Amino acid sequence: HIYRALDEIKNNVECVQFNRLSSQPQGSDEKYLLIRNLNDNNCYSTGGSVSLSSTSLTSLLEMSRDACRYWWQSQSSIDDGWMSIFIHEMFHVFRLMHTQKREDRDEYITVYDDNIGYPSQYDICQDCKVPPKRLPYECNSIMHYKNGLFAIDRSKPTMTTKDEEVCKQSDLDRFNSEATENDWKMLKWALGCE
Repeated sequence: HIYRALDEIKNNVECVQFNRLSSQPQGSDEKYLLIRNLNDNNCYSTGGSVSLSSTSLTSLLEMSRDACRYWWQSQSSIDDGWMSIFIHEMFHVFRLMHTQKREDRDEYITVYDDNIGYPSQYDICQDCKVPPKRLPYECNSIMHYKNGLFAIDRSKPTMTTKDEEVCKQSDLDRFNSEATENDWKMLKWALGCE
């Protein structure tokens, strides 16, 4: 499944390449991504960036099939859910943030901070790499959280749309399992391909 997901990224972003290595070459100053498929409750990328500290050239992405299924329960199969989350986490590896953290998000959605258990996941990011204005805010982005994620009271929303024409509530109410055309453009922009 990892190779299928990496192929999807390569097919949509021609300037990125992935090479499988058995170990990190000694004396190399290239950046590496270590991907581990675990059998525990992890489903995240640490650091969210390939440019970590000057002492580390390795970023880490750890995922477990069972943990990821928990987050993406609406998928038709565990494999589809796992692949969706893997691609989402790979966008983080390339320093892309969650859509609901964009500076312009308040033009499109209302965030209910008082119902969010982990408010930092929704805070507008001041230091994030922000996509150019020509890339629209998309509520169906693979990088947009689902309404209700981290809710304190699941009977109340964590976010609602301000304009159904621009951002459908139905997009906010489901996990977005596929990267949009603009998601791929954003990744190309982040990698300097465009």
